[in-house]
Amino acid sequence: MLASKYETCLLFNDQQKNLGSPCGHVHFKDKLSKILPSDAELSDSLTAYFKSLRLDTTLNRIIEQEMNGVKKITPESIWKNLSYSQKRWQLFTVLYEEAIDFVSMDTLCIAISLLDRCYSRKPSIPSKAFKIYAIGSLFVACKLTSDYTVAKKSFCKQLAPSLSIRELEKYEKIVLSLLSYDIYVLSLPSVESYLTPLIFQHWYFKTLSEEDSEQMMCEWQYMLVEIMKGML
Repeated sequence: MLASKYETCLLFNDQQKNLGSPCGHVHFKDKLSKILPSDAELSDSLTAYFKSLRLDTTLNRIIEQEMNGVKKITPESIWKNLSYSQKRWQLFTVLYEEAIDFVSMDTLCIAISLLDRCYSRKPSIPSKAFKIYAIGSLFVACKLTSDYTVAKKSFCKQLAPSLSIRELEKYEKIVLSLLSYDIYVLSLPSVESYLTPLIFQHWYFKTLSEEDSEQMMCEWQYMLVEIMKGML
């Protein structure tokens, strides 16, 4: 969350609105065009198929929840803060590449979402305080997803060796207080786990060879990771 802004770009924004984020002008079909062959008939078929998915009650509920999450993030407060944007990207990259055994993708994306909300609520957070909100958000996210690192001692040992349990508790309280305990997040991996099977039921994907299908899925997963990083 994507943070949320990016998730919404992904989730068939029918009105094609610019969401105020770097990917606000890039829509789902445009992203797919990077991995699908150029074919007008196929493109139209996919567009019609995506629209038909909006008839799915569960998917509509997911989109509604996601849109509510979007409202809690102010992109102007985030992307104009270059220091925060850089640190945010570094945090995602480090956790994704080095802590994947301790932090699930779902937890990581929820943590980034909470962090975005903190900086939306309080844009004046000084650069030196990034660690406080990053660690606090990550620990809250671990609790929400019940990652095994939720134990304070284990969390500090694996993810913040220089931090004492008392400091961890302090950081958590700072984040919860700033967000007024409004910490519900629908993360992109949660959406993807429901959405991907629906998308790949389209007839085009069923015509692919096993090798091409696997390659398509790899490209799809890579694209989602880049979206979550906030790079698209």
